[in-house]
Amino acid sequence: MTELSDRSPALGLWNFAWEYAEAAKKVVGEPELKHVAYYLICHSIELALKAFLRAKGKEMDDLKKLGHNLEATLREAERLG
Repeated sequence: MTELSDRSPALGLWNFAWEYAEAAKKVVGEPELKHVAYYLICHSIELALKAFLRAKGKEMDDLKKLGHNLEATLREAERLG
């Protein structure tokens, strides 16, 4: 069985972050979709930060513990440079 950490390399997370950001760009001008755009960009930021953390050697279990807390994820990224 493949380890979870092997299935989510930093580059894979970065690609997901980029896709969410691109999706946000497509809906950002639609007033009825403003909450969707907000969700997409926040999720993109979360994934980009987690891609950075993976590149710094963090395991997926460590990232899961951060949950969707952007502040905690940003603090951890800042701590690691």
